[in-house]
Amino acid sequence: MVTTGIHCRPSCPAVTPKRVHVRFFPAAAAAQGAGFHRAADGAPAAVEPPAYAAAGRAG
Repeated sequence: MVTTGIHCRPSCPAVTPKRVHVRFFPAAAAAQGAGFHRAADGAPAAVEPPAYAAAGRAG
């Protein structure tokens, strides 16, 4: 999520953030390269789905 700097998987059970606060990246590494960090309860670094969303726990 752009406002919190957190990225998580598209399947994350957190409240869906407003679209305006979301940026999409092809991989977790790309999100991290853009300054986002993994959510505390996110997938292990070795597990990565095909498309990663920069979304957050805050909704």
